[in-house]
Amino acid sequence: MDSIRSAVRQLEEDYIDGKPPHVVEGATSVFHILTQEEYDKKSVRVIQEILRTQHIVIVGAQQSRVKFDANGLRTLTRLNEPVSIQGVSLVFHLAGL
Repeated sequence: MDSIRSAVRQLEEDYIDGKPPHVVEGATSVFHILTQEEYDKKSVRVIQEILRTQHIVIVGAQQSRVKFDANGLRTLTRLNEPVSIQGVSLVFHLAGL
């Protein structure tokens, strides 16, 4: 039990404002927190640059009324529509080609 307490104390030494570094906003965090308005103003290039090193968390966005079910997915495309994944058509993959 002492070794667990010791490990926890060592981890806590790296905390920033009482939080682990991976959740603190800034360069050491794995999260880049933006409001919907801030996100909408950023160019695709800037968003892609952020996504190279961090996950984007959008706060204050209106919640979608679309449910994550078959009917909700149909609002994006037909459910039987062939989908290209990394340049390979899923239809050809399923057909064994």
